[in-house]
Amino acid sequence: WIATPFEIRDGATLLATVNVNQRINGGQWNLLGSYTFTGSSASVRVRRVFGGVAIADAVRFVPVP
Repeated sequence: WIATPFEIRDGATLLATVNVNQRINGGQWNLLGSYTFTGSSASVRVRRVFGGVAIADAVRFVPVP
Protein backbone atom coordinates (compact mmCIF):
# COMPACT_ATOMS: atom_id res chain seq x y z
CA TRP A 1 0.00 0.00 0.00
CA ILE A 2 1.55 3.28 -1.15
CA ALA A 3 0.20 6.38 0.59
CA THR A 4 1.39 9.44 -1.30
CA PRO A 5 0.99 12.78 0.52
CA PHE A 6 -0.45 15.67 -1.49
CA GLU A 7 -0.11 19.11 0.13
CA ILE A 8 -2.85 21.64 -0.66
CA ARG A 9 -1.54 25.22 -0.32
CA ASP A 10 -3.00 28.71 -0.41
CA GLY A 11 0.11 30.70 -1.32
CA ALA A 12 2.70 29.65 1.28
CA THR A 13 0.05 28.46 3.76
CA LEU A 14 -0.46 24.72 4.07
CA LEU A 15 -4.22 24.03 4.23
CA ALA A 16 -4.12 20.23 4.34
CA THR A 17 -2.15 17.12 3.53
CA VAL A 18 -4.16 14.36 1.89
CA ASN A 19 -2.74 10.84 1.65
CA VAL A 20 -3.76 8.96 -1.50
CA ASN A 21 -3.25 5.28 -2.28
CA GLN A 22 -1.91 5.44 -5.84
CA ARG A 23 -2.64 1.78 -6.50
CA ILE A 24 -6.41 2.33 -6.68
CA ASN A 25 -8.67 4.59 -8.77
CA GLY A 26 -6.09 5.14 -11.51
CA GLY A 27 -6.98 6.79 -14.81
CA GLN A 28 -9.56 9.17 -13.31
CA TRP A 29 -9.86 12.40 -11.35
CA ASN A 30 -9.63 11.81 -7.60
CA LEU A 31 -11.08 14.37 -5.20
CA LEU A 32 -8.61 15.74 -2.65
CA GLY A 33 -11.24 17.84 -0.87
CA SER A 34 -12.88 21.27 -0.94
CA TYR A 35 -10.91 24.32 0.18
CA THR A 36 -11.29 28.10 0.34
CA PHE A 37 -8.39 29.96 -1.24
CA THR A 38 -7.89 33.59 -0.25
CA GLY A 39 -4.36 34.27 -1.51
CA SER A 40 -3.11 35.05 -5.00
CA SER A 41 -2.04 31.46 -5.73
CA ALA A 42 -3.24 27.94 -5.07
CA SER A 43 -1.11 24.82 -5.48
CA VAL A 44 -0.92 21.10 -4.86
CA ARG A 45 2.49 19.65 -4.08
CA VAL A 46 3.23 15.94 -4.31
CA ARG A 47 5.57 14.94 -1.51
CA ARG A 48 8.26 12.37 -2.12
CA VAL A 49 7.73 9.05 -0.38
CA PHE A 50 10.82 7.39 1.10
CA GLY A 51 11.67 4.31 -0.92
CA GLY A 52 8.79 4.82 -3.35
CA VAL A 53 7.73 6.64 -6.48
CA ALA A 54 4.95 9.21 -6.63
CA ILE A 55 3.43 10.45 -9.88
CA ALA A 56 0.71 13.02 -10.47
CA ASP A 57 -0.32 13.60 -14.07
CA ALA A 58 -2.46 16.69 -13.51
CA VAL A 59 -4.30 18.81 -10.97
CA ARG A 60 -7.68 20.39 -11.65
CA PHE A 61 -9.17 23.25 -9.59
CA VAL A 62 -12.96 23.50 -9.89
CA PRO A 63 -14.73 26.62 -8.57
CA VAL A 64 -17.74 25.95 -6.37
CA PRO A 65 -20.54 28.55 -6.55
